[in-house]
Amino acid sequence: MEFTLIENLNIGIDLSILQRTTQRHSILLYQHGGALHADNTRIGNHNNVTHELSLFFEKSRLTACDLALTPEYSCPLLVIEDIISHPEKWPTADKLWVVGCESMTKQQLTDFHTNYNIDNVYVHYDTAVLKNQLNYVDPLIYLFRGTHDGLNKLIVLLQFKTHHQSVWSGEVERNNLIQGNEIYILRNPIHSVNFLSLICSEAMNFQAELTQQKQKAIGWIDSPYLIYNPQLNPDPANPIFTAFRKFVFLFGKKEIISLNWNKSTTYNGVSFLKYDAARSGFYIQSGEINLDENRIKYNHSHGLYYFYFGMNKHAFILNSSPIVFNIATPPVDIVNAMPQQSRRDGPELIEVYGFNAVQNDFESLNDGINDLHVDYLNGVGCICNFLISHHNCILEKEKLVCLTSGKINKELGSNWTNILNLFSINIDQETEVNRRITFAEDTHPMSLRQRTEFIDTITELNNNILPNKTVYPESIADLKAEDLVIGYHINSRADNYKFNILTDTGEGRIATICFMGSMPDDVIEKTFDFLQALFDDDNNNKRRVVVFYRRGNRILSKSDPNAGKITVTSDFDGPTFLKQ
Repeated sequence: MEFTLIENLNIGIDLSILQRTTQRHSILLYQHGGALHADNTRIGNHNNVTHELSLFFEKSRLTACDLALTPEYSCPLLVIEDIISHPEKWPTADKLWVVGCESMTKQQLTDFHTNYNIDNVYVHYDTAVLKNQLNYVDPLIYLFRGTHDGLNKLIVLLQFKTHHQSVWSGEVERNNLIQGNEIYILRNPIHSVNFLSLICSEAMNFQAELTQQKQKAIGWIDSPYLIYNPQLNPDPANPIFTAFRKFVFLFGKKEIISLNWNKSTTYNGVSFLKYDAARSGFYIQSGEINLDENRIKYNHSHGLYYFYFGMNKHAFILNSSPIVFNIATPPVDIVNAMPQQSRRDGPELIEVYGFNAVQNDFESLNDGINDLHVDYLNGVGCICNFLISHHNCILEKEKLVCLTSGKINKELGSNWTNILNLFSINIDQETEVNRRITFAEDTHPMSLRQRTEFIDTITELNNNILPNKTVYPESIADLKAEDLVIGYHINSRADNYKFNILTDTGEGRIATICFMGSMPDDVIEKTFDFLQALFDDDNNNKRRVVVFYRRGNRILSKSDPNAGKITVTSDFDGPTFLKQ
């Protein structure tokens, strides 16, 4: 990889997506899907998709988005040629379109340059690829208005994939791809974000290629960078891609947009995505992310799911079914602004679209996107009414499964329910395993394992432990007369979601119940201590914590040894810790 600054091509730009003002940028993403064709002659679409892509660029113009993106190998060259041939279809003065195109042969490249590098259009690519004896390039085409040699033109900049995909995922690309060399870096003259693209598997070579000498040459350490990673990737959570994102996040002022083909994609008649999740999304660094629950829930209901990486690192993952997403997000870095006006609060989903084959047009999905978690829970026989209700809050569901399975941190105390502290919403940078109960499209084995643990824990409590009054310790003996289930009552926010027991009629009861399966004694002890630590200022409620566990066929419990000293009464007029 050779990193080439845009000014070294005698190209001048002033693009809105690269500005570091307080205004949010609008980004339009095309999460392409369909039948994939890949052989020795070309890689691209099996069917004609020119209409859908043309519609996308028309929408890009109508929405005046700052940045329009399509994934690797998605766009037919005919669409690009049509845009260039009709100036009214060009991106407007300060907009940037970055288009992953179907493969191009050397003849197509030379014809393209001959036909379109004329008048007010400047076409540039590295002609060294024409000397290669293999069959085709993987082109990423930048379309924007700028100057070349001081003249205003439509700039058509072709960047070619520099490293083929891994052999274990298929040999077609390795055996046919003409590998490029240049990675272009776009930046405005002053106070600019730097923009570069790494095409799919180039991500796994980026760390090795970005030597200290190259870092210095491009100002990598101190400059803000927005990195686009267009993909045609069956396994986007593979360790080589998680390692890439981890490397980028070692440096400040760096963000990534990944855009893959969607879950409808097939190859040779078989589903293309290995684990059903495209993992398109935004990887953000900011200490100012908007974690208002209404914002999180609105994004979620429209197909944008939040995860926390730790240390001001965040991921916003797109639902794998919709085709077009309109996202508003702040710049990677903001300068020359008052702190009160420069909050980098993360992406917000503005509009989302599917494709209506009958109308042959995009249709709004703003009424909501089904995250499929209720369908998943019903499909595996989950009997927790709180979890399978469509009406209950997705964040409360995450809190419930974490508390009930003992997945909390004692150091956090009563703050354990803050979004950044929730075990299921935290994501490990090494594996990027999705542990959420409410984002179920991901069928990665480690994700399935965690969801299964959550569901099995609650099933064991609801089916076998709570109905068996003989296993109740003294601390909750007063509850033996009632039929109990796991869930949150309607006013759980008031008690910070510490109590997870309901009667079968939905009334809340003061008790915190956890099941740990066959965990060792020391884990049982620690979990019990963690849960009691939630009640540092309330000794009575602290004594209502019970951790059930299994030893062979026996159900045992860890509870407060002083519980027997508590006087229990059901004859009262005023408030008590035993009554909601």
